[in-house]
Amino acid sequence: MHGSLLPDDPAAILSRAGATGPIVVWSGTLADEPFGIDPRTWLPPARQRARENCAELCRLAAMQGRPVWLRPHARHAVGDLAITANWCITPPGENFRILLDPASLLTEQMLPFASDHLTRIFLAAAGNFLAPRLGGIVLANLLRAGSAPAHSTLAIDDGQPLILTAPSDPSGLLPADLLASLLASLPGPSSLPRFVVT
Repeated sequence: MHGSLLPDDPAAILSRAGATGPIVVWSGTLADEPFGIDPRTWLPPARQRARENCAELCRLAAMQGRPVWLRPHARHAVGDLAITANWCITPPGENFRILLDPASLLTEQMLPFASDHLTRIFLAAAGNFLAPRLGGIVLANLLRAGSAPAHSTLAIDDGQPLILTAPSDPSGLLPADLLASLLASLPGPSSLPRFVVT
């Protein structure tokens, strides 16, 4: 990850992104912590600022012939499927793509209905709005913080902290068999970059 559209400056993100490959960013939050909760994050002024920063980052990246990949997260300005689809319908730049991370779009309150939410996310990934803008997909499952190994990548959720873990982890909160079958249902499985959390 090269930065967050909130609060980072697009030029600073670009300077951290190296010389080649996609520039991968979170949409970010107005909270003091990178995954903290601040309700202002979901209001129009913050979302507009994130979009303006993304448009500028796309412009700067295009001069280098590089795409910008946005990774949505439930606590960030682009934090749900509807907002993600909206950004794909009216992208901030022609080189804009989504790095879809279905597990990071779930909140603690969504976990009892995770199968339904995951199915909708994967259907959207294969649909007319997201598919043309899909740069890659992050495959992960979730664990509660106290049960996670120390090397896992942290993903904070609305309730207690949740940790990203391997999609096949038998201790995962998400059904591993469903994750595997939904992934297999995506069109063009060999062409879409997949990033598997281990």
